[in-house]
Amino acid sequence: MAERSGLSGLGLSAEALEGLRQLGGDRAIAELLQIYREHTPARIRRLKHAVRQGNREEVVKAAHSLKSGSLTIGASVAAERAGGVERAARDGRMGDVRRQIAPLESEVLQLLTGIEGAIREIRLDLDGR
Repeated sequence: MAERSGLSGLGLSAEALEGLRQLGGDRAIAELLQIYREHTPARIRRLKHAVRQGNREEVVKAAHSLKSGSLTIGASVAAERAGGVERAARDGRMGDVRRQIAPLESEVLQLLTGIEGAIREIRLDLDGR
């Protein structure tokens, strides 16, 4: 199946999307995107709260969770940024963590906005079959 414009505009890894498509088709992609959309705002809130509290262990956990979820859907930029936060926190570089939060949050918010349209597009196509 040709890649949808809504998916290509998200900057998701074509390889990751193809792997998901092979596992469960477009329905699986829509479901995983929906799960990401539902869970990611709480992950960002958890991360920001841990940063405000100066809790390195929680920052590492929250950033790792965000990185893993992003990798699952092929959001490599968000995963890379979350991984940078995770590494900085693990190394005790909380100043670096604080500087990296805004670009990470911006990337994720942009991704979440695009995901809504992609899910709608996939579901419309599936309902039309």
